[in-house]
Amino acid sequence: MYKVDYNAIASEYNQRYKVSDYAGFQKTITDFVRRHNASKVLEVGCGTGRWLRLLKELGCEYAGFDYSSGMLAIAREGLDGDIREGSAEALPWGDASFDCVQICNAFHHFPEKEAALREACRVTKPGGAILLIGLDPHEASGKWFIYDYFPESYKADLVRYPSRAQQVEWLGSVGFEDPVVGVAETVDFDVSYEDALKHGILNQSFTSQLTVLTDEEYAAGIERLRQAAEADGDLRLKGDFSFYSVEARKPT
Repeated sequence: MYKVDYNAIASEYNQRYKVSDYAGFQKTITDFVRRHNASKVLEVGCGTGRWLRLLKELGCEYAGFDYSSGMLAIAREGLDGDIREGSAEALPWGDASFDCVQICNAFHHFPEKEAALREACRVTKPGGAILLIGLDPHEASGKWFIYDYFPESYKADLVRYPSRAQQVEWLGSVGFEDPVVGVAETVDFDVSYEDALKHGILNQSFTSQLTVLTDEEYAAGIERLRQAAEADGDLRLKGDFSFYSVEARKPT
């Protein structure tokens, strides 16, 4: 099982938000909360609290949950919601505690994904809903330089990320219904090799696709990039892919 040590990289995690504000995530979450008129929302896998802060801005009573104490220490800075540490497969809240549950770019880290969804369903009120946002590397479309220069990361993602179809199947099996699949964020970037170095995009802590690699795999990819930049003085690093949303409702 691939696992990222987020305690080790917690202090560097928010660097990604300096490169992109993830406007698609913001809109998807905002629309989700408003569509369901949710006043009490739980985020499982809340990390450093980026989306908890959005929930606070939206006027929600929010709760956050994550397995990394280092990430949660950052999340608690400026937030006074109910933020707890533990496993997504055993949520420390009672049945029907929340109007909605969201899992934003974190589901791939959960060891027992169907069990985690079953817990999410348990703590969701009847008539409430769940939102998942994440990649689907199984679709084999789009392009990302990470996969090109660090091929082991693609192999890891095929294991870590369930397909949208698998997510829909699991949601149905644990008690959710009426699944809707959409696009939360379209990523389309083209940066120079020099700018990628300057902004830390090639740091191993920048994305879990790099963090999950062994030191040897990461070093080999960096060397491939160095050689490519040496051969092409104007090397461009590109990405063109989507983060998908999967939303489902808990029956009344």
